[in-house]
Amino acid sequence: GNMWWFKRRIPDDVLRGYPDKRAANIYNGIMKHSLGTKDEGEACRKAMTIALQQDALWASLRDGSVETTPETVKAALALLEAYGLKSGQHAEYLRHDLEPDSFYHDLALQAGIHSSDDQRRDPDWKERLPPVQKLALALFGDEKPPLFLSEGIKEFFYLTGESPDKGVGLRRVRVVNDFISVCGDLPIDQYTRANVNSFISYLLEERQNKTDTVRKRIGEIRVIFETLCRENSLENNQAFVKPLIRDVGKDVKNRLSFTSSEIQMIQLECIRINDDMRWIVALLSDSGMRLA
Repeated sequence: GNMWWFKRRIPDDVLRGYPDKRAANIYNGIMKHSLGTKDEGEACRKAMTIALQQDALWASLRDGSVETTPETVKAALALLEAYGLKSGQHAEYLRHDLEPDSFYHDLALQAGIHSSDDQRRDPDWKERLPPVQKLALALFGDEKPPLFLSEGIKEFFYLTGESPDKGVGLRRVRVVNDFISVCGDLPIDQYTRANVNSFISYLLEERQNKTDTVRKRIGEIRVIFETLCRENSLENNQAFVKPLIRDVGKDVKNRLSFTSSEIQMIQLECIRINDDMRWIVALLSDSGMRLA
């Protein structure tokens, strides 16, 4: 059909970041899913964003800076649900003097524990659990699911009522996608000042943004972090506070205003060409309205 699709092989050494292959649309090591558009240009932009974010995630998995991914969290919560359990439910079980025996028994088998004697001889058996089972056990206890930036921005829009499809909300979506492509999709309280500095360098050097634009972009994403940390009782590590942008504002180039004769010449050309684009230009020149 006319719908564009994203297709990419997932390297073997990072497949552990996708514990539920079917949910991630990975078959025989290849990820494939619809981009949801028939427009080639939009498809290219979406595919590039996904690829850059994957590259950042894979780099984090390879250097050991991240072990838990959004896919791991989803798989762990799904595992709990399969046993009829929920995150943070252990305290409730204790109040009723109950234990989820089948859940614990199956986890023990995963670690090669077959009896209570094995557990006494090997008290550290839980540390050998696969990542998904280990996280599911922690989530069943008192550990909160990590809030990844990719999910956090959705919560931000829900909390603030800001639209992700227009205005400043749309700009926030774009800057978050760029940030993830550079720094990876991490729990929001794990980003560091080094991540912010890397993103600033990316905006200045790769995107060729002006320093004042970079300052605005950092401000747009900082609000997301401050809101999510406050509403989720997370420690705000101040990574985005007072970022150091070298020579900020010094690259601004002041432009002279049009003279009256230049404006008159532009208006005459607008009348001569007489199409919708020129009507807009003429309207701006007469009213002083901004393009927005």
